[in-house]
Amino acid sequence: MKRFLLALLTLFLVTSTYLYFEDTEFWHRYAGMAKSKWLKEPRGIWYDPLVEVKGGQGKPLEISVEQNLIPKKAIDAARSYAHQYNSSSFMVWHDGKLIDKTFFGETNKETLIVSKSMAKPLASITMARAFQQGHFSSLDQSASDFIDEWQGTEKASISIRHILNMSSGLARYYKNTMNPFGDFHRSFLSGKHDQYIIDNLELLEPPGSYYDYSQPTSDLIAVLIERATGQSYEEYVAKEVLQPLNAVGGEIWLNRQGGTAHSGCCILLPADTWMRLGVLLVQNGMWQDQQLIPDWWTTEIRKGSAANPNYGLYFWVGSPHQGRRHFVDPNYLPNPGTLQSEPYAADDLFMFDGNGNQVIYIIPSRDLVIMRTGGWPGKDKDGQDWDNTYLPNTLIRALDAKSGLPSPSFSNAMQKYQPLGLVKGADEITGLVSDVDHTDFSAAINYAKDMDSYALLVWHKDKLLVEKYFIGFDTNLRPETASMHKSVMALTVAAAIEDGFIDDVNSPVGDYIKEWQDQPEGLITVKNLLNMSSGLKPLSMVGGHVSPGALFYSGATNARNTLLNMKLEVEPGSRFSYANTNSQLLAMVLESATGLPYADYLSDRIWKAMGASDAYVWYFELDGFPRTYASLLARPIDWLKVGLLIKNEGSVNGKQVLSAKSIADMTSSSTVNSNYGWQIWLGKEYEPIRYYNDQKTGFSVSAVQPFTTDDMIYFDGFGGQRVYISRKNDLVIVRVGEIKSDWDDTLLPNMVINALHNP
Repeated sequence: MKRFLLALLTLFLVTSTYLYFEDTEFWHRYAGMAKSKWLKEPRGIWYDPLVEVKGGQGKPLEISVEQNLIPKKAIDAARSYAHQYNSSSFMVWHDGKLIDKTFFGETNKETLIVSKSMAKPLASITMARAFQQGHFSSLDQSASDFIDEWQGTEKASISIRHILNMSSGLARYYKNTMNPFGDFHRSFLSGKHDQYIIDNLELLEPPGSYYDYSQPTSDLIAVLIERATGQSYEEYVAKEVLQPLNAVGGEIWLNRQGGTAHSGCCILLPADTWMRLGVLLVQNGMWQDQQLIPDWWTTEIRKGSAANPNYGLYFWVGSPHQGRRHFVDPNYLPNPGTLQSEPYAADDLFMFDGNGNQVIYIIPSRDLVIMRTGGWPGKDKDGQDWDNTYLPNTLIRALDAKSGLPSPSFSNAMQKYQPLGLVKGADEITGLVSDVDHTDFSAAINYAKDMDSYALLVWHKDKLLVEKYFIGFDTNLRPETASMHKSVMALTVAAAIEDGFIDDVNSPVGDYIKEWQDQPEGLITVKNLLNMSSGLKPLSMVGGHVSPGALFYSGATNARNTLLNMKLEVEPGSRFSYANTNSQLLAMVLESATGLPYADYLSDRIWKAMGASDAYVWYFELDGFPRTYASLLARPIDWLKVGLLIKNEGSVNGKQVLSAKSIADMTSSSTVNSNYGWQIWLGKEYEPIRYYNDQKTGFSVSAVQPFTTDDMIYFDGFGGQRVYISRKNDLVIVRVGEIKSDWDDTLLPNMVINALHNP
């Protein structure tokens, strides 16, 4: 027995010794972390080595004595707010100059700020600089072009974009554990953390499909920079980012002497340097007449991603609004999230954000940068949480009031989708008659509010009875309403038929899409596309960033080429299968048939005639090709006018914009689906669960009860974007707002109709 115990002890000592010397840095850091956690010491004091990041020798930014447009009262209020929430520095840049610089406590201009996750946006800027210098060719380039360990594996489907959008699909990071052998600590504390991430983290999700705020994913930026440029990460940051900005340098964590730096955290720089990085972005990558990063980078940031529309290229995007913004998936790891009590008062706001609400707000439309650094804010004397919208909204609103600018347009997409094409409105915008009505619409209004709506409009018998904009929104709102655009696009097709540009709704699309002229796909009719019965095989997402689906949704020339490569799966007209590609092909037909850009034809033929104001449509390409399956950004009142156009059988404000026959054709049941017409839904047959294909698979929308009218016509945008139309009830309803997975098709219109019948 003694021999056995001795052998067991010897094995333990040998194993422990091997593990210790195999990665001594890890065990030193793990012990230091455990000790500091036990003693509640500041984070990171146990980490070494730190290596210098050499900056420039420029003088710190100084407050300008020139007059500025932001009232002193607003700046004082913002500074006071920062002070009461444990801040170390507060700075404001506006109109090309620094207008406030305040340090709190023992912090001064030389103090190195522990950046935490503000290092991630710096990593994004560093990648942007490498793009500008030609080290990378595309955001959709495979990361395995540089991380050759991934070549020939499933990880080769991870693109640079996936890494920058936190959607790599690699093993989820945040776990409350002290296990020294798990991914959580090994990928952070190891002296070979870079190689551990590359070799050991499993691919759990298809790249691009799942957002996961991840330190290991962001630490891969240092690997990409080093392998692409041949320079260490800290050297490249110093020479190519900080020194061109003439910004003071600092220190960064290195996994071992001569090793690799952490790029996702753990760089220490003074407040002035962080402010310069924000100014670089508000100036669209320009610094003293030099384009340091591509001018398209900030556009890409503000697009967000499919996995998380509020996160793009390591920056947080202000819109769409979230009451609480969670860093990680709250369903995976519940956390309180950052309070955002109202929408941001500028559509184009995006931000650096580090743990503890260290934040740099960048608002290009106002030439405004606001920075707050410091410790965890905690609560104020009244027990209130830090509100992440207070600083920017206080200054933006004060600036806009002083400048005489109109109240802000809280569009959740005006800034997210770029480039945008203009759908020019009428020279004289036609108003709609409002009326004070004693009908009790409280049930409908409360339901819309509970569903996080931005706006609710109700039109009845030639009067606008409800025009409700919920907190933070106003008449200038131009939200993303997803597939509601399809219905407008169908109206535009009807106009092209009336004008003789398209011979007939039964015309084969090969007459207009020359690449399909002699192909089986060319026999698909315009009507097949309109009623979602094209017979085309759905786009596959197999293959990650190079799959047909990914290429289509990534835009640029890929979208057009991917459409042209689609093949028939079944005979056209034989099956209902709702697909964005059908609507996008109609754009190609329209532009070919009319010889005009879609936005121009829509403007001249319909939008101006309705008396609508300017709208916008997202283009796949800089010079055109509109996204006609979604992303028509129009005011709610103009969506109401589109509804009136259909309700009044082609007439708005006394103008016959389209013929009654066209509207009748558009709103008649198709042969493949009695509840679907030309890119528009009908409520003819009750469906407790409405599917988007004949197979009754995939996404669906519920209806707890039938429509209380049998003539309901409605536009359907993802997550509850709706225009409801009933001629029998002389009624149009518009609801736009947050995407709600639990949206019910019939509750809102039934509440309105019941209120009208029981005033």
